[in-house]
Amino acid sequence: MKKVIGALALGGLLLVATSRFGWTDEYRVVRSFPVAAEIACMPAVTRAPNGDLLVAFSTEWEPVPEGGILKLVISKDDGQTWSEPQVLWQHDDPRVTIQVSCGLQTLSNGDILLPVNCGRWHRKHDAKPDETSLAAIYDIRPDNPEYLREVRFLRSTDSGKTWTKEDPQVGKSWPRYGRLLELDDGRLIMTGYGWYVESRDYGHNWGPVLWVENGIKSEMNMFEAADGTLFTVLRGGGGPPRRTFGSRRSTDGGVTWSERESMKVQGKMPDLLLVPDGRILLAAGMVGLQDGNEHKTQMDRFSFCSLFISDDHGQTWQRDIDFQPVVPQGDVVVGDQPGLCQLPDGKIFAVLQAMDRTKKGDQWYGFHTGMSLVGNIIEPVSPATTGSAGSEGQGEQK
Repeated sequence: MKKVIGALALGGLLLVATSRFGWTDEYRVVRSFPVAAEIACMPAVTRAPNGDLLVAFSTEWEPVPEGGILKLVISKDDGQTWSEPQVLWQHDDPRVTIQVSCGLQTLSNGDILLPVNCGRWHRKHDAKPDETSLAAIYDIRPDNPEYLREVRFLRSTDSGKTWTKEDPQVGKSWPRYGRLLELDDGRLIMTGYGWYVESRDYGHNWGPVLWVENGIKSEMNMFEAADGTLFTVLRGGGGPPRRTFGSRRSTDGGVTWSERESMKVQGKMPDLLLVPDGRILLAAGMVGLQDGNEHKTQMDRFSFCSLFISDDHGQTWQRDIDFQPVVPQGDVVVGDQPGLCQLPDGKIFAVLQAMDRTKKGDQWYGFHTGMSLVGNIIEPVSPATTGSAGSEGQGEQK
């Protein structure tokens, strides 16, 4: 798939664009633009049956400080313009945050499902007003009666115009993450931290919790390759170094899983997309960092979200391009939680968590302060445009 760096096309001397990683880029960013300029965290994206792009997000990254609200923005022109945010859910308990964590999905029956985490951490009564350590401010033990971490659904049957709430009954203290996965055999899968549940009626009822790997304390995404293989992306399951993704594979529909293997990709908050030619795109946040705080000090980097490609059904991955901020080399960088959506013209829309590094001294930077959403439109590099690939349109404002 990747070609040798520095190749020249004889007869036209067409220079093949190369990335700093030593291979030619398969994609390029053609436009970068704001999606939600207000405080916005943890985006998820889908294309509705009527063609609208829907991006759901919370106003808090974690259940802190508290009271994060679930919101939605809509584009009716493939990302050219966006609506003002509308509130989908503000919990009756002002301490509860509604957190997205990926997952928004349009199903084959036309329903749109949005799984969310309802989260509440108990603020300690003796916490000092100027305290900055979360462990000193909040009691986050699951056995604390004030602790809440439960999964809920929002469902729309009219392309996101109206929504109803549902309880999938998967138990308490079961944090989830990952794209909802609708398999060819009709199963719908929702993933959590090493676990998943299955539904055969478009998410109205769910079976028991099934484990891919017990003990994983962070995100897992599951995906079906073009050859029918199921594979998982496990954050921190393939190191060292820290935060290297691991993977397990199943060729029998999830009955058995292979031993964990390293994906040799370092990052967090992964999202995946199968493109028409059978290749798989993986978008990851905080790429190359062992700790999320490192983005505050790596001032020569302005994007920490990257695209990876697999042309062997998810067995190996090649790094392709970095997603781009709206203003090149500005204070607002592309940081985390990418989400991918195929557009009808062959291009791909990516929604990305943006972070304003001028706010990094604030106590709540990374939890809501300085957080917004950025969109990228990417397209495959074609022979007709190869000469300018990787540079044209990057950082272009709407």
